[in-house]
Formats: sequence, C-alpha cells, structure tokens
Amino acid sequence: MAIVSYDEKPGIQAIATTAPDLPPEPGAHATFARDHEYKRHGTVSLLAGIDLLAGAVHALVKDRHRSREFIEFLKRADRICPEKRRISVRSLRQAITLPTSPDVGCFHAPE
Repeated sequence: MAIVSYDEKPGIQAIATTAPDLPPEPGAHATFARDHEYKRHGTVSLLAGIDLLAGAVHALVKDRHRSREFIEFLKRADRICPEKRRISVRSLRQAITLPTSPDVGCFHAPE
C-alpha cells in the first residue's frame, strides 16, 4: 500500500506579471527583478500529496474545490503508484475534512 500525505489549499490567487522579468544587473539588482504590477486571474485550488515511501510528489491544480476534484487527484495518484502499492484512504478522515460524497467512499478501505 502507498502511504500518501495529503493536503489541500483552496483559494490561491492566480496572478501574472504585466511586464517581462528584468535580467540581473551588476550594481542594481543581483537577481531577476519583477515589476510590482500584476494581473489577477481569479483563484485556484491546489491538491497535493507526497508518497512517503517513494518520495514522489503528486499535485493537481483546479479551478474548483469539490469532491470531484479530490477524486480526480486520488485517481491520478493511484495510476502513478505501482500495482502492488495501491492507495487507500483511511485515517485521513480523522485528520482533515475530506469530501463526503458517495463517490469518495470507493477509495476508503474497509475499517
């Protein structure tokens, strides 16, 4: 079984710069400089997990934050894991508030 530490961050501001980055200049700035103006592109949700045994990071960025997106994350992480190490969501329910739709239940191992 794969042990995946999961977390989510809904409502991240998606922003973009309005001008290209400025290259480093000796005496002015040692690293790339960025203009203070930016354009907003709404918000996004980040769903991420790390396979604690393999060290692989699984991430998904979506426009919405629902059970559907959580299931998509689980399916993607499950496809990446080797066949002998299938993901099973058990004790995460106690640690965080997981989506509770009936579709999420298919990933929950029997207690």
